[in-house]
Formats: sequence, C-alpha cells, structure tokens
Amino acid sequence: MKIFARAVPALLFLGLGACSDAATLLVCPSRPHPSLVVWVVDAETGLSVSEQASGTWRSGDMADSLHHVSTGDGSTVLAAFGPPGTYQVRVLRPGHADWVRNDIVVPPGQCGPARVEFTATHAIAT
Repeated sequence: MKIFARAVPALLFLGLGACSDAATLLVCPSRPHPSLVVWVVDAETGLSVSEQASGTWRSGDMADSLHHVSTGDGSTVLAAFGPPGTYQVRVLRPGHADWVRNDIVVPPGQCGPARVEFTATHAIAT
C-alpha cells in the first residue's frame, strides 16, 4: 500500500504533463454574444438615444435587424448577432438623418465573432 500511495502523485504529474493545454482550455458560453454593439447618441445633447433608434446590418449574404439589448447598468444599446466579416450598418431614428457605415470589420474571436463597439451620432434631418 505504501508503494501505491507514493505512485499516485507521480502518475498524476505524468498525466497532467501529457495535457499541457489544460491551462489554456477554453469554455465558450452557450448563449451567443453580439458581434456589434452600437451606442446611439444625439448630436445636439450628447445623450444616449438607443432606445429611440432601430436599424439593420448586412454582412455578405446575411442581414438582420439590430436588437435592443440592456447593458446591465440601465442603458440600452443596439446589437447585431452575426458572423465575422465586413458589415454595413444603418441606424434609423424618427426625424433624424440615417446613420450609415459600410466598413465595420468584425474579426473572428475564440468563441465566434469578436465584439466591436462604436458610437452612431444622430443629427436632425435637414
């Protein structure tokens, strides 16, 4: 029995040595995270107006609406849940000019697309 007790730590050490990637094991969340987060700001006041806005995104052959998402601190943002790629984003707000950007690059991340955040400043339509 004494021999077995001394062998266990050695066997564990050898077993862990064979799994050198155990420290870098990545567990991805089961819920998807947004690939784009858009903070919509009023050009005159500088205040967040994301809850008053809507929008769409397109990347390659995929397109969808931007979704309202709570940030957890009482703020709301618009979010896209799409793949890595180059995005065209259109933000709409009644009485304001459309905000459009065609060159937003979302790179791949370790658990799907990386997250890119930006601000869309909305000005009154003239």
